[in-house]
Amino acid sequence: MKKRDLVGSGLVAATLVLVPVSARAETRLHTMSQYLVSALNAGDVGAIAGALSPKLRERLSDETLSTSIDDCRLRVGPVERTSLPTSGTARYAFFLAYVPDRVLDMIIELDEAGKVLTWIISSGLTAGETLCFIGRNNVEPPAGT
Repeated sequence: MKKRDLVGSGLVAATLVLVPVSARAETRLHTMSQYLVSALNAGDVGAIAGALSPKLRERLSDETLSTSIDDCRLRVGPVERTSLPTSGTARYAFFLAYVPDRVLDMIIELDEAGKVLTWIISSGLTAGETLCFIGRNNVEPPAGT
C-alpha cells in the first residue's frame, strides 16, 4: 500500500468513527418524530404510550393520556410531515411540523433508552401557544397557554 492510500484510509476510518455518533442520534430522534406523528394522526394512544419513558408512563393514567392525545389532535390537526432535526443533541431535538395551514415547532426529548421524556408541539417556542405537551412534569399545557 502506498503512503497516500494509508492517509486516505485513516481519514475514512476517522470519518466513520466520528460521523455516525451524531447521525445515529439524529436518525433515532427523527425516527421517533415520525413514529409519534403517525400515532398522533391515527389517534393511536397505545402506540404513544409505548413510546413514553417508563417513569413518565407510570405517572399517567390511560384516561389522562388518552384525553391529552385527543386534545393534541384537535389543537394541532393532521401533521403532514416533520423536518429533520433543526438543532439539538443526542437526547433532544427541535423539528418543524408541517400541518395543512401552518408550520409548527416540535421538540422531542428522549431518555437513555430512547423513550420519550417530553414531547411538545407549539405555534412558536418563544411567544407562541403550546398546542400539545406531554412531559415529565405534567401532560397539560402550561398555565396561560
